[in-house]
Amino acid sequence: LEKVITMDKVDLLLGGYPGTACTAQMPIAEKYKMAYNSMGGHMPSFEQGYKYCFGGPPLMGQWWAEGFWGFIGTLPADQRPEKAAILTMNNVIGEACRESIVNGCEKYGVEIVVDDRYDLPLADATSLVSKAKESGADVLFANGFFGDGVLTIRACKSLDYNPKAIFQSVGCIIPEWISELGEAGNYVFSGTAMHNKLPFEGIDKLNRVAQERWGIDAPQYFLFGYCWMQVLQKGVEGAGSLDQDAIANYLRTHTISTVGGDFKFDEKGLPEPYMYCTQVINGEVELIYPLNVRTAEPVYPKPEWKEE
Repeated sequence: LEKVITMDKVDLLLGGYPGTACTAQMPIAEKYKMAYNSMGGHMPSFEQGYKYCFGGPPLMGQWWAEGFWGFIGTLPADQRPEKAAILTMNNVIGEACRESIVNGCEKYGVEIVVDDRYDLPLADATSLVSKAKESGADVLFANGFFGDGVLTIRACKSLDYNPKAIFQSVGCIIPEWISELGEAGNYVFSGTAMHNKLPFEGIDKLNRVAQERWGIDAPQYFLFGYCWMQVLQKGVEGAGSLDQDAIANYLRTHTISTVGGDFKFDEKGLPEPYMYCTQVINGEVELIYPLNVRTAEPVYPKPEWKEE
């Protein structure tokens, strides 16, 4: 990044994914006073006092369960889960997501009865899930990636552990989740800052482009990339120039409308905390919360496991 700034003399920077790259790139963008928009590197990367860095939208682990807890808040108190089991992958993403899970438990009075960590790669989730079942937890937070998430769901089914809700942190909003798990992959909740069924301008067109050009039916990461570029575009158009101070100032002082929603950035370069809650229903990733973007009625509590 330093090379393209100092030697190639680029006019604009575009960050993206993953957070590890963004964490390294943000201080370079700041050093050279160039506007930079990306997913960011979770909350710590936005707590450095940067003036030129933005997360529109961020993939903020510390917000990951915000939408799920918003959905739980719509339920009558006597229907909400009472005990939680949290199984967390032992890395920075797992720890970031765990914060949002724990905060929600505290807000809604859900007792944490299991709070275990595991190293990746995970060979078998049976012992972790067995402990969760024995604890009587009626909500399971499978706070991991795709591979270990698949193992966790398989262990839940084999042990006939059926809490009211299962929340999977990363990996269940891609088509491979259902192709790998089949019927067992249904009814799992998750969080995302982007979705191909959002009601915002441009989503339908981008869905068509992704399908026609690349055969992608649920282009979540394509949409993320587009949105990150769109924020930068709005900054340039609003500033009326490529002056980096003018771009950064415009982004900080205006509401930016995108395919991911409207963002108004604070002093950290972040929008208000949010996350869309999803649930896999009949093999489709549906939006559940907030209510103004809901695409299907949530299935809660989770039905019994089906034999396949």
